[in-house]
Amino acid sequence: MVVSLLIQLKKRLVADTIVDAQCPKCNSIWTMRMVVYQKYATLFFVPFMPNGKEAAANCHNCNAVYDKTVFTESLKQSYKEIKKLPSWWMYSGLAIIAAILGLAINTGIEESRKTARLVLTPVAGHIYDVKLEDKVFTLLKVTAVKGDSVYLVENQFIADDYSGFSGLHEKPFRSDAHAVPKKQIKDWYDSGVIRNVTTNEEE
Repeated sequence: MVVSLLIQLKKRLVADTIVDAQCPKCNSIWTMRMVVYQKYATLFFVPFMPNGKEAAANCHNCNAVYDKTVFTESLKQSYKEIKKLPSWWMYSGLAIIAAILGLAINTGIEESRKTARLVLTPVAGHIYDVKLEDKVFTLLKVTAVKGDSVYLVENQFIADDYSGFSGLHEKPFRSDAHAVPKKQIKDWYDSGVIRNVTTNEEE
């Protein structure tokens, strides 16, 4: 039921015109009216992708009606020309999805660049989201930077999945700081131990 509401099949009139074709029944010329519908799928009511075309032709002179499956060569040629008409609107859903994906990718790249910059320039107050081992996560907070040494205190609590980081930020840190070289911070980031860097300031 939900899927049928999200994804629907529809059709839209794309051509209703007199074509240069001869009626197979009465042999009249310029009496053939061709109607073409574009079938397409929608996602959240937005055109997503084409799903073929429906076409029929009828003669104004003798009222004969022809489905596209029985078109004569002249009718097929007229139908072929109509099919060349632009139908970019059918892909508007794909264009929207591509734009959203592009924005998400660009945002992710910018966030990665920002995190890498913060890792290279540790400042007191920075907090590192750290993966100690499989299903063991905690936080390390920078309390001071002296020369090549970065002083860190560990959060008193751990989480068993990545989503638990948000809760750890509300928990207290230990008071005993230990020093590590700045290169160690970068190595932790490069190896995936440090997952993210947060700060109270815009840097």
